[in-house]
Order: sequence, then C-alpha cells, then structure tokens
Amino acid sequence: MARIVDQAEYFLQEWPLAEWPEALHSGQPLPDRHVLLSWLLTARREIIQAGVTAPGTMWPYARWHQITTTLLAALVPFA
Repeated sequence: MARIVDQAEYFLQEWPLAEWPEALHSGQPLPDRHVLLSWLLTARREIIQAGVTAPGTMWPYARWHQITTTLLAALVPFA
C-alpha cells in the first residue's frame, strides 16, 4: 500500500502544471494538486500509524477501508 502511495505521489507531482485538468469529466471542478497530495500524505500517515507495512501483515477491515478510500479519492479524478 505504501508503494502505491509513493507512485501516486510521483504521478501527481510530475503531471505538467500547464496540462492540469480544470474539471472532472462530469464538469465538477478538480481539486488543486496540493489538495490531492495532502490526501496522499494522509494515507501515508495512516499506513505508518497502522505500523503494519511488512508483507503478509493483515489489517483490520476498517483500517484497510479508511486508507484505500483516502488513496483512491486522490486518484479517481484521473480514471
């Protein structure tokens, strides 16, 4: 999960600012880059707080759901 956060952060940081979409496909405004990056930082912090980054470690469903929801919220606009 932490690796996905790393890749998502790279993706958002490297997107050319001049090509940053102004709106989603539905016409809703797209959050600013710093907002999406802050969501990724939140996901990263929650992963660290969970303290379970070793392969094969099981997270409680509530923790997994919280982290993946935050992570996906930052990436869904680009789907």
